[in-house]
Formats: sequence, C-alpha cells, structure tokens
Amino acid sequence: MGFLKDNVAKELGIDINDINKDCKDVFSKEITFEEYERLVNTYAIKNGAQYSIYILANSYIYGINVEKDINKGLKYLNIGLEGHNVYCAYLAGQLYYNGDIVEKDLNKALVYLKPAADYGIGSALLAMGFIFYEGEGELRDWDKALEYFKKAGDSGDLEGYCDAGMILSDDDYPNHNYSEAIIYLLKGAESGGADIYSHIGFMYYSGKGVEKDYAKAFEYYKKAYDLSSPVGTHNLAVLYRDGKYVPKDIKKAIELFSLAYSLGHANAGAALGTIYYEGNGVEKDYKKAFEYYKFSGVRGAVSGIFNQGVMLLKGEGVDKNYHEALSLFKKAAEANLPDAYYEIGVMYEFGMGVRRNKKKAADFYAVSAYLGFSEAEKRLQLLNITTSSSDNIYEIGKELAERVIKDELKDCISDIVSDVIDKMIDEEGSVIGDAIGDLVAEVVMKALNNN
Repeated sequence: MGFLKDNVAKELGIDINDINKDCKDVFSKEITFEEYERLVNTYAIKNGAQYSIYILANSYIYGINVEKDINKGLKYLNIGLEGHNVYCAYLAGQLYYNGDIVEKDLNKALVYLKPAADYGIGSALLAMGFIFYEGEGELRDWDKALEYFKKAGDSGDLEGYCDAGMILSDDDYPNHNYSEAIIYLLKGAESGGADIYSHIGFMYYSGKGVEKDYAKAFEYYKKAYDLSSPVGTHNLAVLYRDGKYVPKDIKKAIELFSLAYSLGHANAGAALGTIYYEGNGVEKDYKKAFEYYKFSGVRGAVSGIFNQGVMLLKGEGVDKNYHEALSLFKKAAEANLPDAYYEIGVMYEFGMGVRRNKKKAADFYAVSAYLGFSEAEKRLQLLNITTSSSDNIYEIGKELAERVIKDELKDCISDIVSDVIDKMIDEEGSVIGDAIGDLVAEVVMKALNNN
C-alpha cells in the first residue's frame, strides 16, 4: 500500500515537486513506504510535521506497510516524544495501556495520553475514558470516564457517544440517566454497531428514557439482526413470540431463537425450552424442553438452570431428582433469582430431598420476598414470620447471607452423620439420628471456628 502524494505534501508542508525529486515514478499518484520515510526524515522535524513521525513509529512497531522492527519504531517514537509530539505521546500511552512491548501500566498510560487528549485526539480521549471506566482503586472513576467519552464524541469519534450512553444507562452508575443515555446512544449509533442497536432497541422496548415504542424496538433489533447480532436476533424473536408490533408468529420466533442460540446466545436456548415446555404454538415436549434448558444452562443462562431444577423437582420429562434440583436452584440463587430462593424454601419447608427445616425455609422465603417474589411473602405469613415491612424482610435476608456458608457446611456434616445412624436403627430412631447429627455438627463447627 502506497502513500498519496497530495496527502504527503499537505502532511509535510511541502510541494509535489519536492516529492517528485526523490521518487522513482513521477507520474504515479503514490509513493512507496521507503520514499515516504526518506521524505519524513528530510522535512518532518524541520517543518513540525508531528503526524508523519507518529506514522513511522506506529508502522515499525506494529509492522504496518513495512516489516516489523520494534527498535526502529521506538527510535522514531523517542524522536517524537523529545519534540513533544502529541501523536507520539498517544502511541506511548497506547503501548502502556495495552501492554504492547512494555509492561502494562495504566498510570504511565495516563501520563502519556493526557497531552494527546488535551490536544483533542479522539482515540486518546477514548483511551482515557476506558482507563477510568475499567480501572481499579483510585483509577476507577465513572464520572471522569463519562467526561472523556463525551469529549471523544464531540471530537468526531462517535464511539465516544456510544460509550457515554452505555455508562448513563448502567444501573450501577449512581448518576445513571436513561433520558440522557438514549440521546448519546442515538448520536453514536451508526458507529456503535450491532450491540448499540440492540441496546437502543431494548430501551424502546422497555421504555427506559423514552416512551415505550415496539415499532422503534423492532427497527433497532432488526438493524442488529442484519449485522448477525445474537442479542438483536434473540430480541427480535421475543417480539414475534409475543406479537408485539408484529403479528404473533411462533414459527418465526422459533427460527430466530434457534439462530440466536447457534450464534451463542444462551437465553435463546432457554426461550426455546419454554416454548416446548408450555406447548406454545407447538406440541408440548418435556424432553425437548429439558434438553434446551440443560444446554442453555451450561452456557450460563440462569433461566435455563432454574427451569432444569423445576423439571427435576417435578419429574417432568426426566426422573425426579431432588438433590440435583436443589443444586441447580442454588446456582440460580447465586444470580439473585427470587424464584430460585423460593423453590429452595419450599424444599426445606416440606423436606424434599433435605431434612425438613421451617426456620431455614423462612430464611430463603425472606430473601425471595425481598427480591420481589410475592408468593414468598405469602409462605412467610403462613409460617408466622412477621413480614409487614420490607426492612424486616431485608434483615432476615441479610442474616441468611451472613450465615449461609457456615449453615451449609454444618448441615452437610449433620446430614451425613444422621444418615449413617438412621441406617443403623429403625425408622422410629431417625429423631435420634438427627439429634446426634446436629450434636456432631456443632462440635466440628466449634473446632473449625477455633482454628
């Protein structure tokens, strides 16, 4: 790939005739890399052409248009830095940010990126934003990240607007503002690609920062789908499944969910499982539903993990397996799924695969209720647990969180001892087994705590 003579002339502040004096083909519109390098060495420093020195440094360090030569690249980089070249400062900052040829050091990256960002180089502004967005400790500052992302967008790098919009729409950001977020997302949409289209579509779908608009949601999901986005394809399928904006079409929904699943979207597999579990537009098929739940769960879909547990608990399409069901519910609970806490509570209340324990059941119901599952509060009331205020529910949930690890270990020890004793005596002696199991568990836990 050559360099256009007109561009080089502007870049170096020279005349085309100056270029033609030292090139093989005066009639060509381009010059070779070697010819470009000679011109830069002749004119760049004298004429203050900072960008040209950066081009040589970057080209040799990364092997762009020329054989990679890190030493030569660093030579040009140092020439630029000694001359306070903001483009070379940006390159040095990127090297420390990425850990390319030098050890990654975000503090050093900031030192070099700052003058380039102050000069208004969009990529430097973006990099500054990402350091404050992704950094740890004092470097983690989402307010500063937002400031730099906005500046990057204003400088012409529209990706900055997309990143600003993503921060503003993130619930973890204390100053999140959906209305402002959608403005920046729309500004940068064309440069943001499939993920941004999907995100904008979801904001219209859920009415976050804008009036709920399924037609707009469809428009942006379709743009993401056209770019082979797993998320956009999945969300488009949801509209067809539920008949929102488009006529309800289960066949089309299954087609899109299957495509999204093949593209790696775990929740699409869980959605297919639910279609077959409920018989929604297709013949009910528990075995097929369980397979989809299982495979989506392996990929990390919480709903797939939970629904596997439900089917194992009820013995739908598979043999009942309380132990495996409980294990899956606990996995789903780790993701704060209120339904999962509820089902664990049911298992402890009625002794399904575990020893009956109403106090423990109440703990899990309390967390489920605190997370918004109304059925859990009803179960708590039946167990005579006061739940009139959310603060009380929160306290119960907090207590559970503090002791659940110790309780699980203690119960595990107690259950093992109890089971052994129960096998040694008749069924009527199971109470004795429970008591001895609890006693042994208490002794072991005290020993562990003392250590």
